[in-house]
Amino acid sequence: MLEVINTYLPRILEVALIALFGCLGMAVRNLAEKYLDTDTKKEVARTVVSFVEQVYQDIHGEEKLQKAMEQAAMMLTQKGLTFDENEMWVMLEAAVNEMNRQAKQLSQRTS
Repeated sequence: MLEVINTYLPRILEVALIALFGCLGMAVRNLAEKYLDTDTKKEVARTVVSFVEQVYQDIHGEEKLQKAMEQAAMMLTQKGLTFDENEMWVMLEAAVNEMNRQAKQLSQRTS
């Protein structure tokens, strides 16, 4: 019995460790991809908000949001990123809020 344990235990431990590190590696990769995807989506949202504010000055509200959603969807699709409408809406609204806050701070500094 001891001979069997000495023969197979090291191999069993080796396989178990390989499986464990493989799973950990995949988990780390998935977290990194998720972080990078989210960061890319936020950057796309900021770019789109700036673009829509500059190009579509004559439209407002829901119509402007729709233009932003269209542009964001096109850019994210080109980058191969998946998204849902609610996620993109939230990121666009956050980008608008950030832009408005920065404009307000700049306005206060120049006053």
